[in-house]
Amino acid sequence: MNPLTYTRAPQLPTLLAQRILILDGAMGTMIQRFKLNEAQYRGERFKDFH
Repeated sequence: MNPLTYTRAPQLPTLLAQRILILDGAMGTMIQRFKLNEAQYRGERFKDFH
């Protein structure tokens, strides 16, 4: 079995030097499953942030 190869990884440094990149993954979807409220999302660190 061949390991997974990320074919665009070598291009990342060049692309980052040229423009702003937005990388998206499934982490947000996984976090939303917990049905957190505003205070839980902010946590202790950002509880008083406007």
